[in-house]
Amino acid sequence: MTNTYQDFEVPEQLARETYDAVEKAKRKGKIRRGINEVTKAIERKNAKIVVIAEDVNPPEIIAHLPILAKEKGVPYIFVPSQKELGSASGIKLGTSSLAISNTGEAQKDIKKIIKKINKIKSDEEEDKTEEKQETKKDKPEKTEQAKETKKDKEEVEEEKSE
Repeated sequence: MTNTYQDFEVPEQLARETYDAVEKAKRKGKIRRGINEVTKAIERKNAKIVVIAEDVNPPEIIAHLPILAKEKGVPYIFVPSQKELGSASGIKLGTSSLAISNTGEAQKDIKKIIKKINKIKSDEEEDKTEEKQETKKDKPEKTEQAKETKKDKEEVEEEKSE
């Protein structure tokens, strides 16, 4: 993960599927492009899915989107290139983000993408939980060692005082 706001890694194949879904959605669906439009779509709960480019500079301008989307229960995904995202959405320039508010022909594709996103997130949550549990298992040993060290010091001090 390259950015602090990016909370999960998207495989290249899934990013490619996302670009394809955006191309399908632009034909008969409705797409909102740009940070302001995407923010409004999320806040109004009009967005079915939010697509965010990873290579936006400075990254702070889109850092609020994943947080807002999570808060409003809107699925979101990261793609590598804002230029490709813009191209897929039908403009010559790149776009930092977009929201699909009407899926059009891409409804099945977007449902599949959302399922894959949820699976990635749940797998990463499981990994984090396992890491925390392993860390907790290590801590009692250190605490036990600290207690033993403290007892040893007390015994040494007692011997010195005698």
